[in-house]
Amino acid sequence: MMNQPNNTPSKTITGVVILAISFSVFGMLLALTLLDQEPPSNGVAQVLNNNSGVAQLGWQVDSLPLTLLDGQTVDLRDYRGKIIFLNFWATWCVPCQREMPAFEAFMRNQPTDAVILGVNNGEDTATIQQFTNQLELLHLPIVLDTDFRLADQFGVRNLPVTYVIDPDGYVSTFKLGEMTADDLQAYIQQIKQQIS
Repeated sequence: MMNQPNNTPSKTITGVVILAISFSVFGMLLALTLLDQEPPSNGVAQVLNNNSGVAQLGWQVDSLPLTLLDGQTVDLRDYRGKIIFLNFWATWCVPCQREMPAFEAFMRNQPTDAVILGVNNGEDTATIQQFTNQLELLHLPIVLDTDFRLADQFGVRNLPVTYVIDPDGYVSTFKLGEMTADDLQAYIQQIKQQIS
C-alpha cells in the first residue's frame, strides 16, 4: 500500500503567507489613506484628545520649550503668528540629508511669515555640529531632542516627518517623507488660504 504525502504543513504555510500578505496590503492602504487626508478647510481641525499625550491634527501647541544647537533656549510660542515647519530628522537619514539644502535656502531668504525648526532626533551635539558644518547650515535653527521628548510628544516613528503648525499654534497637517522647496511654498499658500 502506498503512503500518500501529507500536504498539511505546506497548506498551513501557504495560508500563513497569504494572511501575512493580506495584512500587509491592508496596513499599507490604511497608512496611505491616513497620510492622504486633507487638512480641514478652516485651517483648524477639531481638537482630538485621546489622552495619549501625542500631538494630533488640531492639537494646539501652547508652550513648548526648545533648546537650540547653539545653546539658546526658545519656546515654540515665540513663533506664534508664523507658520512653523517642525521637521524631525537625523544625520544618518538619507531623505533628511536631501531636504536640508532646501530648508537652508528657505531660511536664508529670511521669510517673515514662516520658520523651519529642524528637530534632531536623539543625536549628540558633536555629531549634529559636524553635519551642519559639512552642509553649511547657517540659517536653519537646529533643535536638540537628545532624550526623544519632542519626538515622543509628536508621535514620531519614522524620519523625516514635518509637522505644519498654523499661525495660531494649531497642528494643521504633517508630511511623512522628504520635504522640497515646492512643498514648503504649497503648505504656506494652503494655510494662508485657509485663514483668510
